Amino acid sequence: MNILTTLKDLDGLLQGHFVLKSGRHSDQYLNKDVIYPHVNIMQQIGEALADLACTNNVCKFTIVVGPEKGGIILAQWVAHAMRTCSKAPLAIYAEKTDTGFTFKRGYDQLLHNQKILLVEDILTTGGSIQAVTEAIQQTSGEVIGTVALVNRGNVQLPNLYTLATMDATSWSPQECPLCQQNIPINTNVGHGKK
Repeated sequence: MNILTTLKDLDGLLQGHFVLKSGRHSDQYLNKDVIYPHVNIMQQIGEALADLACTNNVCKFTIVVGPEKGGIILAQWVAHAMRTCSKAPLAIYAEKTDTGFTFKRGYDQLLHNQKILLVEDILTTGGSIQAVTEAIQQTSGEVIGTVALVNRGNVQLPNLYTLATMDATSWSPQECPLCQQNIPINTNVGHGKK
């Protein structure tokens, strides 16, 4: 599956001035939200991410974890793709807090001594994955790998595998040339203030 082609076909590759989840600014935005309503595409993505994990020998996971929001959907589809295994994995999500991520609803108890596959949509700094990993470690779970749709920030993590990489420039708000040129921030997508 070519995820960048899929995003492009669904008008999810945008140009302009955007604020990313990390708080950094960019002139490109991958609007992964355009894929979530398409069940057939999501099934293909779940299968592609599961295949990516297995091809790279990180398929012995018992639980798939994604950070909320998009990671919730991805975790479900990756676990669904693995449903024919002798022991199908569970799919849960980490909830964002002011200081990182946590597991509620009894999910923390499910993670104890389990092998975890993390899923993420777009990686820019890897901050969310690192914060979720820390939350998993507090439950005595073990992260054995991470799969993601796109690595747009040259993120380097152990056992990280992505469907695509993309060279994309981003800047701190203080260094952003788009801000210096007074180019308005797109508030329809991304994390710009509305």
